[in-house]
Amino acid sequence: MKIRPKTPNQLIAQHEDTSPEVRRQIEDANGDLSQVATSALSTYIQQIREVRRKRERYFTEPIEAFTSAIPLKPEIEQRMIEAYRDRVVDVTDTSGSARETVRRQFPSGTFLFHGSITSRLIKTLQSGYLMNAHALGGKSDREDNGGEEGISWSIGDIEAIPSTRHHMAGFIASPEKILGETTQLAVPDKPAPYEVVQLSRNIDAKEYYDAYTQARLLEGVYYALCSLSDVEEPERADMLEGVIDLDIDEYVERDDKGDLKLTRATSRLMNEQGRATLAKLWLEATHVDTNDWAVLEGVMDDLERRIMNAADGIEKYVNDANDVRIPVDKLTLVVPRKDIKAWMRVLVRCGTKPAFVITYDSTTVQLEDFVSKHRGDGRELARQLRGVIGETPDTITYQNLIGAEFIDEMRAIGHKHLIDAEYLGDTKRVEMNQGRLEVL
Repeated sequence: MKIRPKTPNQLIAQHEDTSPEVRRQIEDANGDLSQVATSALSTYIQQIREVRRKRERYFTEPIEAFTSAIPLKPEIEQRMIEAYRDRVVDVTDTSGSARETVRRQFPSGTFLFHGSITSRLIKTLQSGYLMNAHALGGKSDREDNGGEEGISWSIGDIEAIPSTRHHMAGFIASPEKILGETTQLAVPDKPAPYEVVQLSRNIDAKEYYDAYTQARLLEGVYYALCSLSDVEEPERADMLEGVIDLDIDEYVERDDKGDLKLTRATSRLMNEQGRATLAKLWLEATHVDTNDWAVLEGVMDDLERRIMNAADGIEKYVNDANDVRIPVDKLTLVVPRKDIKAWMRVLVRCGTKPAFVITYDSTTVQLEDFVSKHRGDGRELARQLRGVIGETPDTITYQNLIGAEFIDEMRAIGHKHLIDAEYLGDTKRVEMNQGRLEVL
């Protein structure tokens, strides 16, 4: 099969950091790729190397800053590293003792993964706790490594990996070790595939995330109505004229108090049809005459109040009593094999250390790339971790929580890295009760 050569514009778009000089050479070539090859290739390769070198700083600088702040004599550092080395397990290690030691940490075979950038991982290790954003709120020198209400994890499989490019690292944990009887796992509003949040059991997860979803949908309606109110009546009529007719009952219903609320199906409608459709849907549901400016403004004022009330209802759950803190010694650090020496230098300077360190081959696992549209190799990393952790009949998967196997059709239109709310109407939670995990 003949491979079609890239056009000059594709060459420019291929790399986000293409310099003005290379851009000029590509554009001057006017489509002659042989000229591009002779005049710009050398400069382009040098530039890519320079970009890679600059990106390396996001890994090397946090590690160097941390280790240099806690000086150790080389012989002492090496002795401490050797003492911790038996806690390091590679995904290719076939020795029964190493794998069995790790597997005992995951009795049901269920595992959670939390990725983060190098600097945040170091700060978590230094503090001795993985915490949600609210718990970190009063500490201005700390960066968030969790959600506002809880800590974000991937369960059983991985797609999203927030991390440092070429140095992907994070924590894995056994829910049996970290949930206790005070926290739970729940599927949040607008999750990435396989995402759950660990949050306090004081929070009614369904009520919390339903309120989040409703506030987001109402906000979409509000901005749709704003787009109508900003134009004159004739243009407004034209905008609404071309909108398809909808079955209102499919998208609007009554809550327990008799107030109108939007169904989850509205989420996909919002992305597929745009603002005019959403505005018309709400106006018909509320029986509003769009020619009456005063009434239209009243509808918008009502929506604004409802959105603010929903926000207040959400915020009441986020407080000190509901913060989540996980001791680092209940976690296992996952790092590339090539980075283990650097991470060992960090670990020996931390008071609390992870239970284990698992290393993997970074050449097999790449971060997502928006230019090439490569979605990342999170699932390959999950497969390698599964080989170490094992699986049992009691292993909990994402399918157990959303009621179906995740497939690409579930992705939100225009937001392919998220699951559409339409598929999240009846999600389950995970709790630890009487020493066993339960899906509720």
